[in-house]
Amino acid sequence: MTQILAGLELEQVLLDGTAQGAYMHRYRSDTRRVDVLWRVGDTVPVVQVGCECRAARVLHWDGSLRERIVAIDGAVQVRPWDLGAPLYVVYE
Repeated sequence: MTQILAGLELEQVLLDGTAQGAYMHRYRSDTRRVDVLWRVGDTVPVVQVGCECRAARVLHWDGSLRERIVAIDGAVQVRPWDLGAPLYVVYE
């Protein structure tokens, strides 16, 4: 986790738990952006993120690749399946 967020600063809290128990924090530097997404609620929400990117890599808490999502109209959709486990959305 520390390697994924190394050199980044918290820019914005996008979700604060009020939307189906989902949280999302955006971290950014001059050259890259990573969103951290997790849920504590019973529902598995679909979170649509405007990224203006070609694709995003979704990484598990340990940095392993969960999936690569191709952006459609400048956005990706991510589902935080595992309760309480953070996902890292790294934009390409």
